[in-house]
Amino acid sequence: MYQDLKLRIIEITGLSRDAIHIYIGLLVFFSFVAVFRKGKIEPIAVVPVLFVAASMEIIDLYDNYLTMESMYWANSVHDLINTAFWPTIIVLLVKYKRAFRQEA
Repeated sequence: MYQDLKLRIIEITGLSRDAIHIYIGLLVFFSFVAVFRKGKIEPIAVVPVLFVAASMEIIDLYDNYLTMESMYWANSVHDLINTAFWPTIIVLLVKYKRAFRQEA
């Protein structure tokens, strides 16, 4: 059922799997920042992104094992990186900007 949902999202949006991972990461990140951090970007905001990404990959690995009797670890690592990359970069840029401002 999960795999069908993923294929349906790809079909409806016309986006690649990589793009969908990137958008999911950003959606989770900005939703967490908006709801729980009141717009303040902090490193803790990456935690829900990693949780969602890891959850998706655990399901994928399990499905792959059931259907193909193999786990594609490289694909899962690739997807984890795609999902968490931009939220992590945004946090680092904000931290760098704050640190730079404090030094000046």
